[in-house]
Amino acid sequence: MPRDESYEASSGVKSVKLAFRVLEGVSAAGASVGVSELADALKTTKGTVFRHLQTLMTWLRVAGRPGPRATASACRGNSF
Repeated sequence: MPRDESYEASSGVKSVKLAFRVLEGVSAAGASVGVSELADALKTTKGTVFRHLQTLMTWLRVAGRPGPRATASACRGNSF
């Protein structure tokens, strides 16, 4: 099935892609990673990364610890 480029360029799809990139960035960090580090690695703003992490923590029940750092272990083993 051919891809519909106009659909793929929509903000909803871009947002989902970025959410997965944020999860991958946290996982790749191994230990813990800061919002600034993730933003630099993903070439986006700290605010965007922070909002995605907040949403992921709420909707995926990511067991993050307080503060601006996320751990890879917090992103594993969570049920949807």
